[in-house]
Amino acid sequence: MFKSNRVIIEIMLCVGLLTIGDHVITSNAEVDLKATAVGIIESSAFGKNMEWSLDDEGTLTIDGTGAMKFSVNGTFTTTNVPWYNEREKIKSVIIKNGITNIGCYAFGYCENLATVDIPDSVTTIERLAFYNCTNLTSITIPDTVTTIEKYSFIGCANLNSITIPYSVTEVDEAAFSDCVNLSTVKILNPECGIYDSHRTFCNEADGGGNAYFTGTIYGYAGSSAERYAQRYNRKFEIIGSQPVVTPYSMGDPNGDGIINARDATMVLIVAAKSGTGTGNTLTDKQFIAADVNRDNIVNSKDATLILRYTVAAGVGQDITIEEMA
Repeated sequence: MFKSNRVIIEIMLCVGLLTIGDHVITSNAEVDLKATAVGIIESSAFGKNMEWSLDDEGTLTIDGTGAMKFSVNGTFTTTNVPWYNEREKIKSVIIKNGITNIGCYAFGYCENLATVDIPDSVTTIERLAFYNCTNLTSITIPDTVTTIEKYSFIGCANLNSITIPYSVTEVDEAAFSDCVNLSTVKILNPECGIYDSHRTFCNEADGGGNAYFTGTIYGYAGSSAERYAQRYNRKFEIIGSQPVVTPYSMGDPNGDGIINARDATMVLIVAAKSGTGTGNTLTDKQFIAADVNRDNIVNSKDATLILRYTVAAGVGQDITIEEMA
């Protein structure tokens, strides 16, 4: 699709008098300068509407819309992933907005992968997505993700901390198993479904097959995180009282009971429509929820306040959106 190993740039100069190094170019003379810029080393289309490219600095960029699917006849393996043969070259990953999931085995065995940029369009991290990414030390999961499937981060030996946002409702079997250096797990959804196993969050397993975790799990008092920690003898620290969000309360115009980037996006769309004369498309209770700063106008200022609150809540800051406003 954009198969090319180098870009050749030809510059034609028409000058009156020009000196380049030891060469003088006189009136009406032309010089053909060729410069080689090494950039994309591999690229291709995949799926129904996606493409990927890998540059010479080790950055893998994935663009398009929809879900990554790497199955062949219903079977998922690492070799079905189109960039698998380039995995040793991959140092960073940029997933563009529009991609809705991180597919099974997407970055399996990318042992040099250090950074990943996940957009707000992603809702699911599928099983084995980051299997054995041993150089990955941290990753930010956006608050649009709802599901972290089994074995998603298994074998990420150098992952040292993870924050699971309020939006996540399920952390499946062994999602963070064999993460040798994992020391901090912060779970912001008080009722997040955590798979009932000592291997869901663990550093390693001992000779008897029992998985241990020497770090700390952070969560709200009375939360599923606290119950999990107590059941499997994990150290637990309370980060505050549980947030209570009533559907269509301030900052939640889409009424899903969660204040996050989706609400901010909804506000921006409504504001854009109002600016083009389309008019207000919100119900009365949606308008009240969207008008965070209470100026009787729904616009980008309200979206900004919602995003600020989302960021604050995402790092465990004990604050209400009313206080942000």
